[in-house]
Amino acid sequence: QVRDAMQRLGGFADVEIRTIIGADETTRCRNKAQFPVGQGPVTGFYRRRSHDVIDVADCPIQSKNAMQACGALKFYMRDYEVSAYDEKTGKGLVRHIMTRTNRKGEILVTIVVNGKSLPEETALCAVMRRKVDGLVGVVLNTNTRRDNVIMGNACRTLWGSSTIEETLCDKVFSISPLSFFQVNTAQTEKLYREARKAAAMDGKGTLLDLYCGIGTIGITMADDCEKLIGIESVEQAVEDARKNALRNDILNAEFYAARAEDLLPKMAAKGQKADVAVLDPPRAGCEEELLRAVCTIAPERIVYVSCNPATLARDAKFLCENGYTLHYVQPVDLFPMTEHVESIASFTHN
Repeated sequence: QVRDAMQRLGGFADVEIRTIIGADETTRCRNKAQFPVGQGPVTGFYRRRSHDVIDVADCPIQSKNAMQACGALKFYMRDYEVSAYDEKTGKGLVRHIMTRTNRKGEILVTIVVNGKSLPEETALCAVMRRKVDGLVGVVLNTNTRRDNVIMGNACRTLWGSSTIEETLCDKVFSISPLSFFQVNTAQTEKLYREARKAAAMDGKGTLLDLYCGIGTIGITMADDCEKLIGIESVEQAVEDARKNALRNDILNAEFYAARAEDLLPKMAAKGQKADVAVLDPPRAGCEEELLRAVCTIAPERIVYVSCNPATLARDAKFLCENGYTLHYVQPVDLFPMTEHVESIASFTHN
C-alpha cells in the first residue's frame, strides 16, 4: 500500500520503503474508543455504507473497560429512559461514548450529548463507578451540530478527573477528551523512536514541531535540541502542551496557538531558522500553503509523520519539487487488524 502510493501518486520509482515495524500486541491495543449510540439503546459501529448502529458487545482491539463503559451507559439509558440521538430528526440526547484508557488500566469516559445536561447525572456516574474498572472520570461533552462531527467544543466534568495521564518515551502527558493522542501507545513509542532517528539532532539547533497538538512528539525529542518551537491551531491543545512541557521539566520549549501557514512566513521574515521540522498532519495531509511556508524556513531536515500514504505521496512530491530529497519511508503498524498504516518519511534540504 505504501509502495504503491509513493510510486503511483508521488512518482518515486526507487525510494527505499523499509520493512514495516510490527506490533507485539494486536488485540486490546487501542487507547481510544468512539462508539455511536443508537435506538435500543445500542452502542457499536455503523453498518457499512449506512448510519445504522449495530450493537457490539465486545471489540477485540479495544480495552475491556471501554466495553464495560458501553454496557454501563446502556444500563443507565434503559433504567432512566434516556433517549439516543436520531440523526434524521435531530432529536434525542445521547450521541456517542468516547473512552481513553492508559497502560495502568485507568479509563476516562466522555458522553457526547445533544444538549447541555443529562437526566440524573449523579446516577449515571454511580452506574459508571460500579460497572467500569479503573474509572478516573466521567465527562459530558456538548454537541448540538447537525453533522457528522463527533465531539463538540464544550466539556463539563460530572465526576472525578477531566484528564487521564499516560507515559510515553519516559515523558508524562495529561490527555483531555479533546486532545489528539496517537491511539496505540506501545506502537507510538516505536514510531517516535524512528522519528527521533530521522531528526538526528545532537543537542543543538532548533526543532520545529508543526501540528504539535498537546506536544507529544516535540516533548519526547526536546532533550535532543537546543530549542523547541511547537505550533498548533487549537488553543486548548497548546495550553495542554505548555502544561505537559512544565510537567516534564522541559524548559527549552515555546508553543504558539496559530496556523503554521500564517506564522511561519512571519518567523522567516524575522530571520527565524530551524534545523529540523517535524510534520504530523491529519489524514488530509498538509495544505500546500503550509508546505510553502515550511520551505521558506528551509530546515535542513524534515520528518513527515503520516497516517495516509496517499497524502504523504502527494506532499512528498511537492517537497521534492521545492528543494528537498526523500531518502526513505518507514511504515509502522499503529493500527493492528485494520488496513491503516502510519509512516515516517525522511527528507533533507538540497
